[in-house]
Amino acid sequence: MKKIIVFCILVISTFSIYGTTDKDVSRFMIHLGSGLTSLDNKPVISFNGTLTFAMTPSLNLGMGGSVFHTLEREYQDSLGKTYQAESATTELFLQQHWAVNDKWDMGIKLGTGIQLVQFRYEEAFRNNLVWTEEYLDKLEIPSLSASLTLQYSFCPLHSLHMEFGYRHLKETVSQFPDQNPIQGSLFGTLQYGFRI
Repeated sequence: MKKIIVFCILVISTFSIYGTTDKDVSRFMIHLGSGLTSLDNKPVISFNGTLTFAMTPSLNLGMGGSVFHTLEREYQDSLGKTYQAESATTELFLQQHWAVNDKWDMGIKLGTGIQLVQFRYEEAFRNNLVWTEEYLDKLEIPSLSASLTLQYSFCPLHSLHMEFGYRHLKETVSQFPDQNPIQGSLFGTLQYGFRI
């Protein structure tokens, strides 16, 4: 994974040095927002962010991440202690996109990465625990994602970005969720984008 990240940084740097001029609009764009997905077959709100680099006018390379948890629903172990599920995803992606008109842009995004899923005692039960004892289980699950994107440009520097897709997870079993194996999930996001 580290080799992939280093390779992507080198590619982005090369395109940045040789592919832009002072008159060009920045090829880097940040998107920040929130969305909906599911964790253990229950809907959750996610917080998302991406950094993209325009390799060509129609092809983007980027990295993104999201975090979500099940604070609104508790699990309970055999001793009556409650715990929650927390999750975060990181991925590298390629996005092919096309201009529909002057304002609208649509595309297809393919990504690969890791989804971290961990189960941790609620605060009331972890006050007297060493931090390493707070966690019942930690899983790092390889993921693949595919999604459709839709972007509305307010101007060359600011935009609204929508994404709908599916994240597939490698089959992984844990004794702590309600559903096994841990399933992939549909997701949707709404993000504000700005060039840097």
